[in-house]
Amino acid sequence: MNKFAALTFVGPGEFEAKRLRRLLESLLLHEPDVHSVVIIDDSSGHNFGDIVPTELPSRTIILPNPRNGRGNWWQGGLCVGLAEGLRWIGKNLNVEFVVRLDTDALVISSFANRISDAFNSDPRIGLLGSWDKYPLSGTQRLPHGDESKILSYILNKASKHFAIWRHSDYPTRIQCSLLSNDQLVRNLIYSAIQNGYRLGDYVQGGGYAIRGQLVHDLYIHRRTTNPLAFLHQFYGEDVLATVFCYSLAYLPKGFNQSGEVFGVDNQELPATISELIDNKFAIIHSIKSLEP
Repeated sequence: MNKFAALTFVGPGEFEAKRLRRLLESLLLHEPDVHSVVIIDDSSGHNFGDIVPTELPSRTIILPNPRNGRGNWWQGGLCVGLAEGLRWIGKNLNVEFVVRLDTDALVISSFANRISDAFNSDPRIGLLGSWDKYPLSGTQRLPHGDESKILSYILNKASKHFAIWRHSDYPTRIQCSLLSNDQLVRNLIYSAIQNGYRLGDYVQGGGYAIRGQLVHDLYIHRRTTNPLAFLHQFYGEDVLATVFCYSLAYLPKGFNQSGEVFGVDNQELPATISELIDNKFAIIHSIKSLEP
């Protein structure tokens, strides 16, 4: 049995409650021995007694998002939620890995053994998900030019008022300036770049796995002990998860091709449900397009 925790975020509204219920039911169906489910509640007002399946309450931890309605939910708010969830897990649990799931993700097969085997294959791997290639097609997702000419400039910025850029997956690249004066955030990004983080890199949100030792190390090194430091970041938690990984000299790895776990695209399903099942994926995202 692989000891793992699941981490998800939930906001207000009937759709969110239904999605959370559906996600947890699918998780229990395929991984009934999940050790813990950590839910970050973003002022949802939900009655979780009506949502959480009867097999799970003793294993479910509900934490309020420390942002308490401040900031932007989709950017800094999610970053605060991620840091809070990882902080709690790093402090209180000892698990092999944490699987991060959006409420519009779905578990369609067992995954714990495959994720555990992938992490055990290389101790340097800290993050598994949709990384450098698109699901199924294998086409390159993160093209980059030569950064050597600008690296010294980047590191100089990192020690002062710092910016990094996230590239979108659209043909016209969108460069989103990510600014922060907070020392914790500056030091985090500075460490990540020193350890090989490249501007624009991020594991696709919706579903990914984080090594348990990395979660523990983030807590020990005080990377997650002040979640509100990330409140005013103008990027999603998928970027932050990637920066967390690099900041402590771990590496991300793609795990989203046929026979692997993550049939994840942060915009829509990468293929039909039947194709994803045939290719033995276990976690898929996003199924919003299938909702009535």
